[in-house]
Amino acid sequence: MSKLTARLAAPAKLFFSVCFLFFFSVSLFAQRTITGRVTDANGAPLNGVSVVVKGTSRGSTSNGVGAFTISASTGETLELSMVGFTTRSVAVGQGNDVSVQLEASDVTNIDEVVVIGYGTQSRRNVTGAISSINNKTLNEIPAANLGTSLQGRMAGVSVVNTGTPGSQPIVRIRGIGSISFSSDPLYVIDGIPTGNISSFDINDIETVDVLKDASAAAIYGSRGSNGVIIITTKKGKRDGKIHVGVNSYYGTQWVSERLDLLDREGFMKYALAYRGSQIPRLSTNINDPIYTGATQTYGQTNTDWQEEYFRNGPMAQTSIDVNGGNQVSRFSASAGYFDQKGTAPNVAFKRYNFRLNSEHNISKVFTFGQSLVVSNSIQRGDANAGGTRSNLVNVIRMMPHIPVHDPTSIGGYRGVNSGLDGGDPTNPIKMLN
Repeated sequence: MSKLTARLAAPAKLFFSVCFLFFFSVSLFAQRTITGRVTDANGAPLNGVSVVVKGTSRGSTSNGVGAFTISASTGETLELSMVGFTTRSVAVGQGNDVSVQLEASDVTNIDEVVVIGYGTQSRRNVTGAISSINNKTLNEIPAANLGTSLQGRMAGVSVVNTGTPGSQPIVRIRGIGSISFSSDPLYVIDGIPTGNISSFDINDIETVDVLKDASAAAIYGSRGSNGVIIITTKKGKRDGKIHVGVNSYYGTQWVSERLDLLDREGFMKYALAYRGSQIPRLSTNINDPIYTGATQTYGQTNTDWQEEYFRNGPMAQTSIDVNGGNQVSRFSASAGYFDQKGTAPNVAFKRYNFRLNSEHNISKVFTFGQSLVVSNSIQRGDANAGGTRSNLVNVIRMMPHIPVHDPTSIGGYRGVNSGLDGGDPTNPIKMLN
């Protein structure tokens, strides 16, 4: 039995040895060098394309003329990928030459791409603090300017609105960055830095990106040390159609909370307790007429100066947008009108604006376009709005027994006798008109 087993074992060893050498030679024969070339949709060579045999660690990269070489076997799959292009898979056939064309990927999704500096970048590759907001969110509430629209909508961005029509709100990104210099952020509209956005129509905005930390200084220098607000305006759609949009609203503003000031009776009690008399600082008797020939006395007058000063402020806005385009050219044009009256007399803001954006592909390399903005604004403010004797301070300090009007005086308004007390307030309605 042992001799028979030995005789059978020798042919078996020889058989398995031949099979191993056969399969090994077949494997060596199947894996060969593949050469290829990668181009874009226009036939231009692509440099730096990653070429990997799927499921293995074998890989290569295309050179300046788009050529590459890699070892692969028939039936294996080559995966070609590059930033900004759609990944493509190619099966290895019997030939040794491969020609692959990559198509540019769609990078217009605002959730994945954000604007930084003078271009765009994938959000996951950005290390700085960035917040984004689109035009749909901006236009949820009517607002006169961008600062008001951003109020309470972005973490780390503080907006304080002064309330004066046409005035630019105070915007601070992550607090105050300087004691002696301005802490205002830098505004960039379509790549052009600017400092004032009060005359800019928020209906023209497509997206707003805010660079919050000091990394913005690496792009814009010291101007970006207080943060950067990047505004991208609307562009035409490349769908071969003309789109027309109209946005209009009307509203009103009013002072909802007022100070609880002394009325006529309360002020008389205060005067008796303070100085022991009811002399109204412009006459020797509280029962004297308010002016010569009047039947009404100072004691009968009860002027609510807040009611005389504050009023409802209507606000109206209308904008028209026309845009369109195709694969060669696109455009977007808009015109707007904004009118806001303040809650104080003679305070108002009015704006007319026109914008035109266009872009034309004149060749595979060159693109021509322009961004034109024309705006005309008229602002009427309160000339006596600041200091310790501003109109609002005079409204609070003015005595209720003094009338607003006096037809016997120059100008038709009544005030206190400054000769009796130079610190007495002046008529705020007179100062406004």
